[in-house]
Amino acid sequence: MIDTEVEYARMDSGFVREEKLIGRFIEQLDDSDIVWDIGANIGTYSCFAASNVPRGAVIAFEPHPENARKVRKNAALNGYSNISIKKVALSDSNGRVELSLESENVGTGGHTLIPEQSDETVPVESGNEIDVSLVRGDDLVERDLASPNAIKIDVEGVEVAVLNGLSKTLANPDCKYVICEIHKNYGVDPGEVERILESNDFECEILDPHSVGVDSRGKVVFLEARKD
Repeated sequence: MIDTEVEYARMDSGFVREEKLIGRFIEQLDDSDIVWDIGANIGTYSCFAASNVPRGAVIAFEPHPENARKVRKNAALNGYSNISIKKVALSDSNGRVELSLESENVGTGGHTLIPEQSDETVPVESGNEIDVSLVRGDDLVERDLASPNAIKIDVEGVEVAVLNGLSKTLANPDCKYVICEIHKNYGVDPGEVERILESNDFECEILDPHSVGVDSRGKVVFLEARKD
């Protein structure tokens, strides 16, 4: 169900722009896998993943309350009872943090925990923030949240912090696949993301944007990581 023009654009361009990338992601899934969708937005990846893990589960992490509501609605409309939503932002510490909003519209994908922005990013208006919970992924697993077999990460510049908060989880042999959108326009070094994953026995590949049908004009790169 699409309620706004922003949602339509996000769903339409998000799927069309990343169709090959989504295909690569779901090809890695076994039907009983646990999938973490970190930065779920309105649930595009979550819904595709849910259809491929009928005996497993998808946990969607989305701190923006209206986006999280839309994930829940989209899951229900598509009949996916195996999607659960955590309205938290993952990082390498616990607490509260301001989430800067690119827009208040549901489906906007530029929300970020990064307060300072480069000249290439869309400026965030002063005062356009909401307070959200910040949690380490490893701590959630220690509290009995199902540990992932596959992870998708799209977190607008806090990729390294998310991965550092998942060090024990990533070291688990059952965690076998990660696909990460790396936001160079927020100063994230793809090499640092690669080093973290390789230290946890993943083999990494920076994907050619044209091979996955994504033209990010160098601002964003996609990294795929697997364990044998």
